[in-house]
Amino acid sequence: KMCTGFLKVMMFIFNGAIFVKLLKSKPGPFWVLRFTDLIKKVISLHDGLLFASHSQVDELFEELEDDVKTAIQSKYGNPNDMTTLWDTAMKEFRCCGYKNYTDFDGSPFNQLKGEYPGPCCGTPDGKCSLTEVQQVDIPGCFTKLVTVLEDNSFIIAGVAFGIAAIEVHCYTICFGVFSSCFNIFFASYT
Repeated sequence: KMCTGFLKVMMFIFNGAIFVKLLKSKPGPFWVLRFTDLIKKVISLHDGLLFASHSQVDELFEELEDDVKTAIQSKYGNPNDMTTLWDTAMKEFRCCGYKNYTDFDGSPFNQLKGEYPGPCCGTPDGKCSLTEVQQVDIPGCFTKLVTVLEDNSFIIAGVAFGIAAIEVHCYTICFGVFSSCFNIFFASYT
């Protein structure tokens, strides 16, 4: 279940990147070629994720979890963008840390105040002691994100199919442009 959730998240991110790139691109003589090249790269990433073995995906998850936990433990609580990002994510998703409250053990926030972030106890702006956080079962933000994506999988699938239709259309246009150029180029030599 975790593997399919991760794939859904990654495909959502890649398809979003295509959409953003499309919005930022300005039409020009080689716009179709640039966009088609971007699509080709993203499709390669999709295929790589789809055919990755479970052990590779599990390894990726372990590395990601270690990196996130290390970042939280070294930076959360200092006045920086990461603290703001985690506070916002935890309030919005009603979650706590990447996996759970133990991600904050040893963080500057935990060391300075001896507490955990409020969302870990279900109180967004309140205090949260170790005793309180152990009594409340607040899920981690990664688990919550995967759940949200799974709950909205039909919407995500619709967006993915829409983007696939755009991809097919772009390939068709690209083929037409290349065919026309090829015919014009070789017609001048006959």
